[in-house]
Amino acid sequence: DENKTFSMRTKEELNDYRYFPDPDLSPLHISDRWLEEIRQTMPVLPEEWISKFTTVYNWSEEDAMGLTESRETVQYVESVCAIYAHYKAVANWMMGPVRAYANAQGIEMDAFPLAPPRLVELMDLVDKGIISFSMAAQRLFPAMIAKPEEAAYALVETLHLRQDDNEEALVQVVEQVIKEFPLKVEAFRNGKKGIVTMFMGEVMKRTQGRANPSRAQELVSKKLQEL
Repeated sequence: DENKTFSMRTKEELNDYRYFPDPDLSPLHISDRWLEEIRQTMPVLPEEWISKFTTVYNWSEEDAMGLTESRETVQYVESVCAIYAHYKAVANWMMGPVRAYANAQGIEMDAFPLAPPRLVELMDLVDKGIISFSMAAQRLFPAMIAKPEEAAYALVETLHLRQDDNEEALVQVVEQVIKEFPLKVEAFRNGKKGIVTMFMGEVMKRTQGRANPSRAQELVSKKLQEL
């Protein structure tokens, strides 16, 4: 009312606002020996795992942080990397299909249906070019989840997922696709190079995803350049 500001009370000197020993609590003595015992029994902390994942496995900090969110995930990742040295593939699978499945099911990695060696089987098939990554993620991975005890290679054969490297047959598919889309070919000639992906999509669809993607793209680009 008077447009004035002034101090109303002080706390610093009042006992109600001071710290003092609680008479009901006995003193706590922390020895160096006890501290060392605790250090020896502590697990590796997330910061240390992140450091290892970024330096030893050469993963991005984002991937490293994502794969250290739980102890179960770290244990699973370490088990996989102990038997499979293609660390980038491990990160891609763990941050992609594996994480998507675990999140959808609401489970931790200790309840994940595939043991580490089974996931390695899957990644190895992709690495050897027996099956493409997209086919592995969309078809083989769910099949392995449904039948976790069945070998990945056996499922590839049963489901007819093996990548087709028959170049003569692939060339025929590529030429047929290009022939059926003259307007798209004209657009490519006019500088729309990104339209190659449309042709690739058609080729993969007509080969039911079994064409070697890198070889198919090479052939599509080559045939378009020759026109």
